[in-house]
Amino acid sequence: MSTFDEIAKVCQEVIGMTADLGARLRTLADLADVAPVLEETVATAVRDHVGLTPSGAPVYPVPPGLTEPFTLPRHPMPDPLHTHIFEGHRRRLRLLGYHHHSGGGIDLLGRTTPDLRQVYEARLEHVLPDGRTAAKVNSSFFPDHWSRHEVAHAIRCAFEGRTPVVRDDGRPTLSQWEGRYRGVLIRGFVTAGQDSRTAAFDDVSTAWPVYAPREVP
Repeated sequence: MSTFDEIAKVCQEVIGMTADLGARLRTLADLADVAPVLEETVATAVRDHVGLTPSGAPVYPVPPGLTEPFTLPRHPMPDPLHTHIFEGHRRRLRLLGYHHHSGGGIDLLGRTTPDLRQVYEARLEHVLPDGRTAAKVNSSFFPDHWSRHEVAHAIRCAFEGRTPVVRDDGRPTLSQWEGRYRGVLIRGFVTAGQDSRTAAFDDVSTAWPVYAPREVP
């Protein structure tokens, strides 16, 4: 295998460069010729997989002075969404939210095998001070190795590239949206009555990762 074949192989495996483009890499002049295409391919891969531009800025707008190039921006979510995702809440004996297992008094039961992207599902239970048990039949969880900052970044990235969730009859839903981050499909809702296509991130009321059982290793 020539050096250029090796370069093409790495480009195909790491950044998804097409095979026909790789076949054009035979000389240094060829490499220079395809450089703009490679640059765009890299930019697309970085945007789709980690939600950053080549300069290191996030793909969504952030307050001035917040961005730290090539690091995950520590841009907090609105308090209600933060509580919903990381702590959960309840209505009487029904648990709501809780999509990142990073502590707290909620017990996870019947955890499924994580899929290829380490998303999993589990039942939730929480014993109240009076001895009653609040529960949720099923909740999906972002990968345990993601920090809270990455979960917040993932939700913002998915929302930035969102599309409306389509019903079985082919019509788009009004308030439900979906997007991806690092290959994880993330769905959510905006406040009732809002159009997800025009809503702001502050309108997001919930978001969760979609478990892919067919992709279990």
